[in-house]
Amino acid sequence: MFGNWQTVMMEFDEDGIPTGNFVREVNYGQYERDLVNFRKQLDYDFIKRYGYTFVKNESGQIVNSVTGSLAEDDEWTGPHEPVYVEYLRKIEQFKSERCNRRYIPSYYIERLT
Repeated sequence: MFGNWQTVMMEFDEDGIPTGNFVREVNYGQYERDLVNFRKQLDYDFIKRYGYTFVKNESGQIVNSVTGSLAEDDEWTGPHEPVYVEYLRKIEQFKSERCNRRYIPSYYIERLT
């Protein structure tokens, strides 16, 4: 008669499918889908620009997709940041624009350096 009363408290993505999360200020189910799509686009951009991107190896470490070297071993060359730091900075900027975070965006960016 009244339908499922619990759907009032659920988040729905842009396709109208329940995400399994409760309603909050930010639709985190949609945010997570957007983040996955953003990372795919970022990977494509980095492959186009640098010829490689970053992936996780069997042990869970982030490595260069072509050479297999650890991403955190990239060194700073003068005023230019390593490619891995640029990659992480773009992800942090996306997260800061799209979800509620405890600290201001510059806090997360400064942690990368």
